[in-house]
Amino acid sequence: MPSMVVVWADGGYAGKLVAWVDTQCRIALDTVRKHKGQIGFRVLPHC
Repeated sequence: MPSMVVVWADGGYAGKLVAWVDTQCRIALDTVRKHKGQIGFRVLPHC
């Protein structure tokens, strides 16, 4: 059966949530932060 191994989330979800998801769900939660000085929305790479 297929399963998730990695989930990408907005940088605002960094911190305790990353550890909680790892221990409770056994999924790696990687956060993606915007570039320094960026204003507004832009699609960011997640790899």
